[in-house]
Amino acid sequence: MWQRLTEVGPLYPGVGWEIPLAVVVCLLWFGWTTWQLRHENAEYDEWVRRLRGSPPGGDDDSDDSDDSESASPLDRAEASYTTSATR
Repeated sequence: MWQRLTEVGPLYPGVGWEIPLAVVVCLLWFGWTTWQLRHENAEYDEWVRRLRGSPPGGDDDSDDSDDSESASPLDRAEASYTTSATR
C-alpha cells in the first residue's frame, strides 16, 4: 500500500514539456515586448507631432515662418519659458 518516495514519478501534468514551453514563453515575451515598444514609439511620435502642430501624415517643414500666432503650442511654451527664465 505504501510506496517509497524514490519510486514515485512526477506528480504534475506535462512531464517532459518544460523546455519547449519555456522556449514558447520566451518567444511570446519577446514578440509582445517588440510589439509594445513599436506601439509606444508610434504613440509617442503622434503626441510629439500634435504638440509641434505638424500636419497629419508627415514632417512638412516647408513653412519656416516665425509668426508667433502660427507657432505650435510646444514652441510657444518653450519661448515663454526662455523669456521668463531670463527675467
